[in-house]
Amino acid sequence: MKNEETVVMKHDLLAEPGGNVDALELNLEDSLTIVEVGELHQVLLGMLNGVGTINLRGGEVIRVDGAGIQLLAALMKEAVQRQMQVRWVNSSTALRTAAAQLGLNSVLGLDEKV
Repeated sequence: MKNEETVVMKHDLLAEPGGNVDALELNLEDSLTIVEVGELHQVLLGMLNGVGTINLRGGEVIRVDGAGIQLLAALMKEAVQRQMQVRWVNSSTALRTAAAQLGLNSVLGLDEKV
């Protein structure tokens, strides 16, 4: 079954190219702070309902705080509990640096430059 519909939000949620409904892709915007966490939390909850893989694009993130990193850590934990996979397509230096400063780069799967 192919997903032809695209949902447009501040953080773009798209079916993987080619219409693969087993994987969803989330394009994170330039800011991942407490201001955006509420909206993004709702998007992530929707993604956790039934898909096998979540692909994150974080290459555009230039502002990130503890709340944003905590939300991503919660996503990773919940994905493991639901036997889902979260993969980084790309990540910004700001995102990797913030995760490392909080000691969560391994938890977020950002040990290596993605």
